[in-house]
Parts: sequence; structure tokens; C-alpha cells
Amino acid sequence: MSSPDAQNNKVPEVVGRNNPFAMVTVFVCTSCGLIEGAEDQSNSDGRRLHNDLKALAATQPHISIQSVDCLAVCDKSVTIAFTSPQKWTYVIGGVDAEGDSEGILSVAHSILKSESGVPAMIDRPPFFRKGVISRLPPVPFR
Repeated sequence: MSSPDAQNNKVPEVVGRNNPFAMVTVFVCTSCGLIEGAEDQSNSDGRRLHNDLKALAATQPHISIQSVDCLAVCDKSVTIAFTSPQKWTYVIGGVDAEGDSEGILSVAHSILKSESGVPAMIDRPPFFRKGVISRLPPVPFR
């Protein structure tokens, strides 16, 4: 089994390019970092992070970046979630909208290469290690 090269954006052989389960979705809370009372609410920290990630992941078909109105972790702005079919889901808070984009994509690659969705400790950047709010088990097939 070969390991993915995140620098070259290669999909690991273990999941296969044509496998519908070879996908990691990163949900970004776009309500995080809203400025209370501001007329323009379209430029929240979460919205800026979402837009930055969308641009960075545009050429990576195995990573989907999705906005979500609220992940209900308002005291840990910006909050994101990593999910992938049949893998553990992680909710992470305290993400830096200005400096963690590359790390977020790196974690997405680590989740993709892991059979369980649990990134190796060495593949967890500081925002991930310090910001885990919850980890949810995979939904079983019935």
C-alpha cells in the first residue's frame, strides 16, 4: 500500500480514485467570527476560511469544502468538522481563519489515507491537537 503525498495531492491507493468513499468533507461554520451589529455579515472569519479553503482545494476532487450556517460551538470560533464515509468524524474549534488553511488540507489528506479516519499523531498540526471538541464514530452499514 503506498502512502499519499500531500504535496502532490495524490489519492492513496487504499481508497482508489473511483471509490465513492474516497472523499473527505470539511464543514466550515460561516457564522463563526461574525461582527455583532455590523451591516455586512458576509465577511465573517468562518466565511473567509471557507472561501480560502474552496480556492485551495479546487484541484483536489477528493476533498470537499462545505459551508454550514452554525456548528453551535460559538465559544471556539472558528469551528470546522472533518467527515468521511465509514470513518471517524472530528469537530475542531479555535481554528485560525488566517493561518490554518494549509494545515486543514493536510489533515484532510491524513484522514483520507487512514482506514479509520484517525490521523496519525505526527500528522496533527497544533490547531488540531489543541482544538478537538469531539470525535464521532462512523455510522455503521446495516
